[in-house]
Amino acid sequence: MALINTANKLYVGATPVDKVYAGSNLVWSSASPFLPSDLPGLVVWFDASQASTSSPWENLGSGPDMPVQGTPAPVIQPSTLNGLPVMHYKMGEGRHRITSGTGANFDYTLFHLTRLWGTNSGRVVTAVYPGGGNMVCGFWNGFKDVGYADGFYGDQKPYVVGEWKLYTVDCDTPTIQPRLMSDGVQVGILFPTPPSTAGFNGTLAISGYADPSDEETCDADVAVVIQYNRKLPDAEREQVLGYIRAKWGTP
Repeated sequence: MALINTANKLYVGATPVDKVYAGSNLVWSSASPFLPSDLPGLVVWFDASQASTSSPWENLGSGPDMPVQGTPAPVIQPSTLNGLPVMHYKMGEGRHRITSGTGANFDYTLFHLTRLWGTNSGRVVTAVYPGGGNMVCGFWNGFKDVGYADGFYGDQKPYVVGEWKLYTVDCDTPTIQPRLMSDGVQVGILFPTPPSTAGFNGTLAISGYADPSDEETCDADVAVVIQYNRKLPDAEREQVLGYIRAKWGTP
């Protein structure tokens, strides 16, 4: 059968297949590849390679799409990471509240592959927990490997401008102790006081707070954001990390 490339998706006959990168060589496989949607509980799946210059981010998960707040909207940057596009956010503009209304939940796993260009007050991906507080998930105020949920945790090292980071944050009940991983390696866990404030109500935002304010926006590139409404076991978390690494060519 012929290989057909249609709307950025490859088909063998009528069967869609994924692109898998091995070093600098492009390898095509007709086998059924793992996708984030293969696991239950997927509520957020924003993938810059599925966007276009004429259409905004689209949530491929079960959660609702939310409009970009602020102007101008983020813009797509083609052929940026492993030959794939990313979304660029500019400091002070285009804060994006990407989900809302999925309900209070202390069980979640969040992934994002991002890099920061701004020099201060950058929140690339942030979230809201019950009671109106906020979470920091990776980058903040000139630092990388920062977690925050009613208290700071993580290594908080100065970030390298333009360095791609693959962050994972997860939490479950009854422990309610958010854990931050940087490129698959744990860099911090929060023992909150009181623990009830470290939950996650399902509202995510890119570039700035997840509440209506426009503070702490950032200059950043975003390749993918994925969130589940449960804490994934290690094997499933590694499946998602492996998918992101294979597609985007990151460590």
